[in-house]
Amino acid sequence: MLKGSTLLPVGSEVVFTDTCYNNYSDIGQPFIVGKKNTPVNDQRGTVVVGTNLWCVDGGSGGGIKFWHYPQGGNPFKAYSQDSGSVLAVSIGT
Repeated sequence: MLKGSTLLPVGSEVVFTDTCYNNYSDIGQPFIVGKKNTPVNDQRGTVVVGTNLWCVDGGSGGGIKFWHYPQGGNPFKAYSQDSGSVLAVSIGT
């Protein structure tokens, strides 16, 4: 929840999982995206984008993954990559 210029936690935690290594996930530099997800409005994004560090450490390769937010669970989309991943997010208006 956005109160003034401060973002406050609301509700329960979201659990992100993955199938690459015992359902573990450690999302490096997660980014919450969604239509009109900017600091000047109070709309929550609907997708978390990032890399799961357990997939790389578990030998399953890296890649960019997409999780539903705030539902959590396993990624619904992934772009695989054999070595380190680079992530760039662009929000259209």
